[in-house]
Amino acid sequence: MYLFEGDRSKLLAFCQENKLFFPIIGAVIEGTQEGSVYANSEANPSSFFVVHKFGFAQFIEFYPDDEFANRIIGELFLAKDNRKFRIYDVDERGKSRLRSLDLQSGINIQNGTRERFVYPTAEKKPNSRLASAVTEQNFEEVNDVFQLNLETRFWNNAKQALEYGIPVLVTDGELASICYGAAVSGAWIEIDVTTRESMRHKGYGNLAVCAFVNRALNNKLIPCWDCYSDNPASLELAKSVGFEHISTYSFYIVSPSRQVAQAG
Repeated sequence: MYLFEGDRSKLLAFCQENKLFFPIIGAVIEGTQEGSVYANSEANPSSFFVVHKFGFAQFIEFYPDDEFANRIIGELFLAKDNRKFRIYDVDERGKSRLRSLDLQSGINIQNGTRERFVYPTAEKKPNSRLASAVTEQNFEEVNDVFQLNLETRFWNNAKQALEYGIPVLVTDGELASICYGAAVSGAWIEIDVTTRESMRHKGYGNLAVCAFVNRALNNKLIPCWDCYSDNPASLELAKSVGFEHISTYSFYIVSPSRQVAQAG
């Protein structure tokens, strides 16, 4: 198992050609967000494990390599460092590998399915007067109110979060909802949206997402959306804005059993 520091262009192209391309994984491969790329060989790698600093991860294989995958499981998943891994698009081979962890004490595994949507057109949405871009002036307040830690969870600093995450805020007397890009890779931007609990079921999330979609399109980016299959509010919001469903995939969370596994 090697930390792969070589040319990653082939790996990135391989990922981007996949219908289930995850911008947060692409951002690690490109080096625009912090994380690690592990490979089964320094000279001629064919299997990779990409992990974002927040734990989002994916096995990417030109050719399956069970020995490499088992080393990842042994050296990373079973390490005593309290890391939580949120693993995208686990196929049947990957599920079989992860079952071995069920026999390991101190490891908690949760799995479910998630849905992938993309915004399919260049058609912009109506902009609301309640929506505005997050700025340097209100960034700290927004971060505190929504408890997002945008400059550390996904991006490397506040400047990146504002420039590349293009966050949009909806305010109606008070801060109501925010939509932002968690990652950008190639032409894709990954959406996150959150609405304060006291302001939910009033349409603010829809306004925030519509305004964000417009900003993304202005930047020639394709918004994509992921959520758990059993999250009806998120599913309905995506559809209401015009996102198109393209796939359902398996998602695993691996963490020390003393942690409460949470979706990221």
